[in-house]
Amino acid sequence: ALPSAVADGTKAMLSICAWVMLFSCLLEYIPLLGLSSETDILLNCVFEVTRGCASAMELGNIPVIAAALGWSGLSVHCQVMRYVKSAEVPLMQFLCARVLNGAIASIICAGLLKIFPCTVTTFAQNTQTVPVAFSFSAPAAAAMIFMGALLILELDSKRKKC
Repeated sequence: ALPSAVADGTKAMLSICAWVMLFSCLLEYIPLLGLSSETDILLNCVFEVTRGCASAMELGNIPVIAAALGWSGLSVHCQVMRYVKSAEVPLMQFLCARVLNGAIASIICAGLLKIFPCTVTTFAQNTQTVPVAFSFSAPAAAAMIFMGALLILELDSKRKKC
């Protein structure tokens, strides 16, 4: 059961990484279209949630970020589409639910910000330490090597059965 779980998990991880990379590459071409910065931010939010939220920070509008998180981006939608289809949820119903989720998240966020206004520090006198680049964890590296070996053994045993 463990090798099967590792193999399935690895396939799912590779699928997720592939979708993120695909949409990240596509988003690199948006600035070449010569659109306004607001349109660039909107397209980033529509296609990829992490990059969308990072670019929406430029606007400083927290409800926009909440809407992007509620929508979750086409990249995430592609990542979960296999599960949506297996649950037999119609595509339009799924997409409408995501749009509605983004709208509700934005409305709730705006309401909460009116009740609990937050201040943003524009100047800080303390300095933050910069994390060490390429930090290394021996247990994490050993675990990755072990999991990779299990994956190779599982794939090899499946190939021999065929």
